[in-house]
Amino acid sequence: MKYYIFFFFVFCTIDCLSQKIIDKSVCDQWPVLQQIDGKSCMISNDGKYIVYQYYSNSSGLENVLLNIHDSSTMNLHGANSMRFSNASDFFVAALPGDSLLIKDLNTNKEFYSDNVRSIVYPVKGIGSWIGLFTAKENQFVIRNIKKSKFFKLGYASFAVFNENGNALLVIDSVGLKYVDINRGTTSYVANSEGCTFASFDHSGNNVAFVVKCENSQYKLLYYSVITREVKSLFVNFSANPNFRINDTDLRFSEDGETIFFSIIPIPELSSSLTAQQFLPSTVSIWSYQDKIIHEKLNRFINERKNALYSCSYNLKTGNVNQLEDDSLHLESFIGTSRYCLLSTKVSEEEYYWSGEKKTLYLLSLQTGNKIKVLSGEYPELLQFNFLSTNEKFVLWYNGLEKNYYAYQVSTGKIINITAKIKSSLSPRLPGEADLLRDRNTCYGVAGWLAEDEYVLIYDRTDIWLVDPTGVKSPTCITNHYGAKENITFRLSEGLNDLARVNMQSTIWMTAFDNQSKRNGFFKSSLRSKLTPQKCLLEDAAFFFYPRFPMVSSTAAVNPAAFAPVESPNKDFFIVRRMTSQESPNLYLTRDFVKFQKVTHLNPELSVKWMNSKLLNWKLSNGVNCQGILHVPENFDSSVKYPLIFNYYQQRSEGLNVFKLPELAGHNINIPWYVNRGYLVFELDFYYERNKTAQSIIEIATSAVNFLSRFSFVDIGRLGIQGQSHGGYETNILATGTNLFAAACEMAGYSNIISEYSSLRPGGFNNQSGVDIGQRNLGDFPWINPKQYIDNSPVFHIANMTTPLLMIHNRQDAAVLFPQALELYMFMRRAGKRVWLLEYQGEGHQIVNDNNKLDYTLRMQQFFDFYLKGAFPPKWMTGGLSPLMRESELGFKLDSAYIPEKNP
Repeated sequence: MKYYIFFFFVFCTIDCLSQKIIDKSVCDQWPVLQQIDGKSCMISNDGKYIVYQYYSNSSGLENVLLNIHDSSTMNLHGANSMRFSNASDFFVAALPGDSLLIKDLNTNKEFYSDNVRSIVYPVKGIGSWIGLFTAKENQFVIRNIKKSKFFKLGYASFAVFNENGNALLVIDSVGLKYVDINRGTTSYVANSEGCTFASFDHSGNNVAFVVKCENSQYKLLYYSVITREVKSLFVNFSANPNFRINDTDLRFSEDGETIFFSIIPIPELSSSLTAQQFLPSTVSIWSYQDKIIHEKLNRFINERKNALYSCSYNLKTGNVNQLEDDSLHLESFIGTSRYCLLSTKVSEEEYYWSGEKKTLYLLSLQTGNKIKVLSGEYPELLQFNFLSTNEKFVLWYNGLEKNYYAYQVSTGKIINITAKIKSSLSPRLPGEADLLRDRNTCYGVAGWLAEDEYVLIYDRTDIWLVDPTGVKSPTCITNHYGAKENITFRLSEGLNDLARVNMQSTIWMTAFDNQSKRNGFFKSSLRSKLTPQKCLLEDAAFFFYPRFPMVSSTAAVNPAAFAPVESPNKDFFIVRRMTSQESPNLYLTRDFVKFQKVTHLNPELSVKWMNSKLLNWKLSNGVNCQGILHVPENFDSSVKYPLIFNYYQQRSEGLNVFKLPELAGHNINIPWYVNRGYLVFELDFYYERNKTAQSIIEIATSAVNFLSRFSFVDIGRLGIQGQSHGGYETNILATGTNLFAAACEMAGYSNIISEYSSLRPGGFNNQSGVDIGQRNLGDFPWINPKQYIDNSPVFHIANMTTPLLMIHNRQDAAVLFPQALELYMFMRRAGKRVWLLEYQGEGHQIVNDNNKLDYTLRMQQFFDFYLKGAFPPKWMTGGLSPLMRESELGFKLDSAYIPEKNP
């Protein structure tokens, strides 16, 4: 086995005596960046101001209005519904306590109003007017933010501006009012009594609205602002008499020719059947011929009572289309009057084996004609079934052939558009395509260029410019540089407007070095044979799409959140940056080379923090293994430290992702333990199909052998902890090796045989997880029972010496509670050391803060006892029966404990 030892561990001379231990109070006070409306921040149109947001459990939500020219700030505690005016001269926000702020950005004067429940803004931003619902009287008022001019419109239940902000629709107890702000006029729309919802088209000249009639029927009507004519389109939904129009969902197509709405079931009337017309039986008959399992069918029947199906009405042709029903799903929808893409519904968790065919249909919204595009079994129609931006093509990925196909709408031709690309478009490397379902997936699509001339498609590292007609050969716009340097290039939302990109345009790309885990930005163009130009690639995390799930409680540390945002005036970008040692903060850049720090959230400076390092070693078969070792910042290489393994498939991509200190709700919190003198090692696993347990044991053993080369790792004090699939990995290691002094698992599988024959709530069966998912066995228990026994921890406790702390809750809908009971009952009967924590009302993870604190403290006491030699708590030495819960929690340490021999 080849190994590499990194001599980066040196004694740190930082004075940590004044730094705090991470505890609940530190976690509660920790400020964390938040997204605003799904973006990193808000930016004024002139690029002079931004608003960013952060949150802590103790202080709540904080907003900061920042002038990036002079760095002046205004703090807005708990503000929401924030907007800049289109001219960038005013800022508006709703404040706690039903208060309104209007700030004149030119004079810095602030105006406040109380008694404001909510704010209504025009779709295209604030011109001069906003709408206000009062808190006490439930009145509606429109206000000119520049002149403090008011119009009171009385009681209102609903209000919406047109896109330009110069007209309003208001619903009151009489009906629908049209308000012309420029003229200062108000008029009721005819036949609008009982109106419940209304919507402008994009021009603002036409209105669709829904009226509830006295007989509980619902009408869809159309109003012309110019002619003031009202047209009744239809009542209820004649195409399906069991459904009615949903009165809270109306919108127009971009061209205004089509109204999109939805329908919901009409409540069933009491049955008119007599007792003689049916058998009063309560039997359920489950048949091998059932396409849907009964339990899932019952859930479907209950859900159908509240079903919501999309529909369309074409104003030119009068054609009504029900786009969705019990058998059809709206797969892709651009929002024009031309087409939508539908697909037949399949049982997703059984689709891979059931032989069901998924069929794609292209529906004309003008004529109602439905064209069959393609029909196929798994994995022929696996991913990325969607319409192109201009609806000239339907695109899909064929997981069987590993290629993308395009259906040309004008000709009806089906074209393999990636056949000439030699690099793989789907995962295939060790650790990247360990599961069958991963092997059938693809790396994805970046988007379409103007007029659907080209589509940008990803392979593992590079980006391809592909002609959807198949005439021109694909070109690699990154010139294969990604494959050569093992750097993954991706376009991120917020960096490029593909509809305006041409061959000479600058293309901004995010870059992720798969070996070193560095992240940064490159630029290029669509011209072929140009090597991308590096702007920045460093030991930090800006923005990238991880291949494996990363455990995080907030978007602040999710590398796929906080996409770079370009200022409306195209002058700069705002990006989020973090490292393993530095909290996430926002930075301003104009070229992705130089960066100016915008926010200054660095709470890690007040506590004993940690250093993180990527370690590499090789298995005997040559596979390169990776893991992240976290050590205290005052690390002393002459000291032997206890070490805890933590894992979930693969984590090494998160080397530079900041770890928030927080109470545990699933996995151990790494800063919490490193702060207390532990080392933590995040290990990547790579699985051989049919040999999942063997792979887990082999890689963990190799990691232990590798870490034993470090004198500061106490090999006699190793622990392991994982949750969900990580819990299964823990169960495998605890029962299959004697390498670890303590193991803690949450919500892990223990018996793959009983898992295979179980149903999750709602009728979802667990077979896919075993066949093609994380257990990855690929065979059947009736064909190869030994394989199932080999991969089931419950059958391997005979020689087990590792004490196990289990956490599993009865309301866990992902991994059923009996999985924990089986292992607990086996170990208890065999006299093995095992504890099971069960939290009332919790599911796959722990959500309640009190329960999180309890779990955090008990897990730490468990590891402190076995890895640090602390006294055990009384809940470990004497248990905690239901009779004791109210008077004794068992946290007190048992100083009289006499160690027992290993069973």
